[in-house]
Amino acid sequence: KLPRISLEKLEQEKDFFVKSMETYGFVILTDLGEGHTLYEEMMSKFVSFCELPEDEKSRHTSKKIYRSERGVPMWFCGFEGSKMRDAFRVSTGNMEIGCWPSQDFEDSWRNLTYFLRTICDRSLSIVLDKQISPPKAAADDKSVSYAVCYPNDRGGQQAEGINIKVIRFVF
Repeated sequence: KLPRISLEKLEQEKDFFVKSMETYGFVILTDLGEGHTLYEEMMSKFVSFCELPEDEKSRHTSKKIYRSERGVPMWFCGFEGSKMRDAFRVSTGNMEIGCWPSQDFEDSWRNLTYFLRTICDRSLSIVLDKQISPPKAAADDKSVSYAVCYPNDRGGQQAEGINIKVIRFVF
């Protein structure tokens, strides 16, 4: 059975949380409250974005390049399409990418990102047994949030008629 903890009891279940992270490398958080709504709102906007024609989506690729913690150029922010998937990526430390599909999309992205960042910081604080908070300087924040979509019409491996649209945020 996979480890599950209610988000509101994360600190109360510290020992179970740390042991689960050591054993499995993850914990399934339940009872996300507002987070579930934020996720559903962002997922809806991202799915709608992925259904746009390629030329429309490609207008949302930024000239801004994300650089790793070693300064290595990794990818352009915003939209990136490929044979297998669509992606939308943003450096969490600097979300001023200048190519958001809409203000509503940007607002939803930011709201979900900040919610998830708070969970990550809480989780790291528990595991490391010290207070973790986001870097003060945007240049020091190398965390990334991104969403991906693997549509069947471009070689996805899903069952017929099903397009997997996954929002994955990485910090």
